[in-house]
Amino acid sequence: MRRLGWVCGLAAMSWQLQAEMIVLASHHFPPYAAYDEGKEGLVADEYFRGIAVDRIRCIFAGLPQKLEIQVMPWTRAQHAAKLGAVDGFFVSSRNEERDEFATFSSPIAEQKWQWYWLENNPQQPDSVAFKAQAIGVFQGSNMQAWLESEGYQIQSNPVDTEHLIKQLLRGRVEVILANNLVVEQILDEWQVADKVATQVASVRPLGVYFTHEIQYAHPNLLSRFNARVEKCAN
Repeated sequence: MRRLGWVCGLAAMSWQLQAEMIVLASHHFPPYAAYDEGKEGLVADEYFRGIAVDRIRCIFAGLPQKLEIQVMPWTRAQHAAKLGAVDGFFVSSRNEERDEFATFSSPIAEQKWQWYWLENNPQQPDSVAFKAQAIGVFQGSNMQAWLESEGYQIQSNPVDTEHLIKQLLRGRVEVILANNLVVEQILDEWQVADKVATQVASVRPLGVYFTHEIQYAHPNLLSRFNARVEKCAN
């Protein structure tokens, strides 16, 4: 009986260790989260890095739970969290729809939503007529939900920012709304920054959404995560 109890104890301990793994979904979103060139995979390894990824790994290094990051399209990442297939997703800004099934962490990265248009096609974002322009925004983003709620005319919503910028440069849309750091990195790489004008639309900090289910299983997870955000700021 003693041996049986010892074996059962080991089995329970093994299950508990497995349950301590927190799985977060993310997507290709440089400079916040991205694979090195030529690398890819569903489960992120050391080649998946960025402003947000590096900070989250630093935070989890001081938590009792282990971290696994799964890389997938942004819309799927949010859907997986809603279905309970993962424990959360990043890097995200806050909105009411996401608040229904998950809780937003303390901000881990800065973000500005910015309008971008071609220099040779001047725009006036503060004008009433601006809402009728052909606007592009990437699929599944908080920016898309905001544009729809505010009555803007969305002409295109590709799956990532690179495709969005290509559409702007080719004249498929007149204006795009996108993350400032993501767009600036791409424009610099493509050496076309001088062709584009911009204006800030909103400041929206980025963080991690943890599902309500994982917080029920680990009541101290979010508070411990938030407590380490500033320690991992650099």
